[in-house]
Amino acid sequence: GFTDRPKADGRGSDLYHTCYCLSGLSLFQDGGQDQTPIICGDDDNKLRNTHPLFNIGPECIRDAMNYYSQETH
Repeated sequence: GFTDRPKADGRGSDLYHTCYCLSGLSLFQDGGQDQTPIICGDDDNKLRNTHPLFNIGPECIRDAMNYYSQETH
């Protein structure tokens, strides 16, 4: 996991910081709409894309948009 504080404080990594570190790395790798993805090392290091505002995958955004665009649920 990842953390934003030194390990000397007795607390290790946690899910919150790990999630946001990986999300930031995913956004960095993506490189934006018109740019080539940036992947350090092997292609196996590529993370799944994440939405910069909602921190979920684009397929989840699409599913939510489809669901909430219907007249009845």
